[in-house]
Amino acid sequence: MKKTGRRAAVGAELTLLLTLNLDSQALGAADGFQWAADKGKKHSQLRDAPFSLFLSDDGCGGSVCRITVPRPCREWETLSRMDYYPLTDALTRRFVLSAEQHTGLPLSAHISELRVVTPPEAAVRGKSSDGSLSDVYRKLFPEKQEMRVTAVRTKNGFTQIDLRKTDGFSAAPFRAGQSVRLTLPTDANAGLSLPLCCAPSCAAQGIYTAAATAGSGIAAELHEGDSVSVSSPFGSLSFRPVGDHETIVGMTDGKCLPSFLSMAKAILEGADQHKLTVLYCGETDGCSFEQEYEGIGKNSARVRFIRFPPGNNMPNEAFFRSVLPHESYTVYLAGDDAARDKIRKYIAPLHLAVNNIREFPSVY
Repeated sequence: MKKTGRRAAVGAELTLLLTLNLDSQALGAADGFQWAADKGKKHSQLRDAPFSLFLSDDGCGGSVCRITVPRPCREWETLSRMDYYPLTDALTRRFVLSAEQHTGLPLSAHISELRVVTPPEAAVRGKSSDGSLSDVYRKLFPEKQEMRVTAVRTKNGFTQIDLRKTDGFSAAPFRAGQSVRLTLPTDANAGLSLPLCCAPSCAAQGIYTAAATAGSGIAAELHEGDSVSVSSPFGSLSFRPVGDHETIVGMTDGKCLPSFLSMAKAILEGADQHKLTVLYCGETDGCSFEQEYEGIGKNSARVRFIRFPPGNNMPNEAFFRSVLPHESYTVYLAGDDAARDKIRKYIAPLHLAVNNIREFPSVY
């Protein structure tokens, strides 16, 4: 009977209730959006565990997301009921991040409150009631992270800034393509928004690398050894498994090259499985990231870097048709307003479907 009771507790449904500060449209979904994992497969690890997600607007500019785990996987079956509840914090975070990866919804960056509803018997045995995990998420995704500038280097038109957490702990996790905002050491009311160009795995080491064009004046504002406050990562320039094609074509004038480099590094590490073609439409000859892109491309057939315009008189339409993927793809059009207008004119002869194009203004 004891064994049966344990299985009943472990096999019970787990529900995560997220309150988000953006409505569904701003998150890139429709009101009433639903997603469900394949429940017909056997799952032995948390990242493969089946779950369902439901997103609905609250009528006040925000939304509510419900993630339901019908039966916690084998990882949880090894836990005693006394240990079940204290471990839900870490497991809950992993389920939310897994939901982000499967749906492409930027959930973690917009959580204002989160509640976990554990199996009743587990909560009772653990002598803890179901409660809010808002404090946990404020620690995981704080408004400010204290970091130190460990290096500032400018090369071929780009300035890169290396940052490290001063407390020795991991930094807030991010999705490849996101950005951060730095508070300047000379003025607490001033800040710089910069795209990250490092792989998401760097966050676990307490490290970020941000970058921007040298013309933005960042090198004059930040110096090695400066202490800065850094926001949790934000932004929607990232791959959406639901809604995007498996192949992404990033078109940018240069300002968003760091974001696409972060995506390329995530693909190289195997964290993301989609394909990425980056079309650099900048006017400058030097690009400090070109060698990095080409190095990644040599080690991963899923990443390509192409410069535009070509060094010949080939018409724009012929050029694009010669380099763009043959399979279906989603275009990420990124850069400032002028750059995006220019690129739209370049690709106009292709008559791409509007729903296959996503636009991202540069953050600086």
